[in-house]
Amino acid sequence: HIEGRVLKEDGDLFRTQLNPMRLFEAWSQQVQARNLAMNGPLFEINIRRGLTTSLELEVNFNQQIITLAKEVRNLQWMNFRVPLAVVQKSLQANHLYPFAISLRASTRTYYLTVQKINENPAFRPLVALYHRNVQECLAEGMTMRWDSYRLEVYSNTLSALVLKLQDVVDDLISCTKTLESAIS
Repeated sequence: HIEGRVLKEDGDLFRTQLNPMRLFEAWSQQVQARNLAMNGPLFEINIRRGLTTSLELEVNFNQQIITLAKEVRNLQWMNFRVPLAVVQKSLQANHLYPFAISLRASTRTYYLTVQKINENPAFRPLVALYHRNVQECLAEGMTMRWDSYRLEVYSNTLSALVLKLQDVVDDLISCTKTLESAIS
């Protein structure tokens, strides 16, 4: 029975190593120690260094908060009692995530559209009004925070303005190509 006792001790040791509560408690402490608050400004300006130094507008949204939301969802499915503060961070992330994605898409589209304008300087006066509208909207967003009650309206407005600018620029490019092909 010595082999049976050794096997039982090995099994018990293995079972204690598989205990998910230690891992869960370590995860919980680590998450609570991190600062994953979503109450800062919508945008941040970063310096990009390369051949030239430039400023770039970026959405101030921490991707780790989305990972946290997924972890919380999975842990709750496994019947873990996730601390209330962590659950609240997760719920806030789930609420703000669509706006962050929309703002990222809008800023990305805006940068690509500005590149098209820079490649076709003759378009500048033709799209100046649309461009100014987007810039004014971005300036408004620089003063907003993630806890603003106007976030949804702002996100939709910025998206609409950027898409309108993009449509006008694309239409101008299309018309220019049509005219150039008709002339030649």
